[in-house]
Amino acid sequence: MIQVGVSQSRARALLAKLFQAGLQAVDPYEAVCRQVRFRRGQLTIGSQRYSLHANQRLVVIGAGKASGRMAQALERQLGSRIDTGLVVVKYGHGAPTKKIRIVEAGHPVPDQAGLQAGRAIMALVGTLKPDDLLIVLLSGGA
Repeated sequence: MIQVGVSQSRARALLAKLFQAGLQAVDPYEAVCRQVRFRRGQLTIGSQRYSLHANQRLVVIGAGKASGRMAQALERQLGSRIDTGLVVVKYGHGAPTKKIRIVEAGHPVPDQAGLQAGRAIMALVGTLKPDDLLIVLLSGGA
């Protein structure tokens, strides 16, 4: 074994810290919080900016295991500015939300709950008007 001047316990602590930093960097909640801002009627997602007027609806749809956590983060960042939403996740990956409804369904094998959620998403999208803004949250399984 080559000695590099770091004790084994310090090396383990450093590796644990690096591992935690890596997990936080890819956490869907944290990623959305880093990328989404709303201030003074201006929505910023990454480098894109959208001016929202008072009567413009903001609707959220999504799918995939991580989309529930993404929906939570979006609600944190946008609060009551979200009008409604529907996100479908794999069983066991639900998350508590206020404005965005989370539906659990089968994955990778689709089931009746997934079919109903897909129809509900299509119906929700069908209510959009030209001025409305739709945010789509997708993660790997979607």
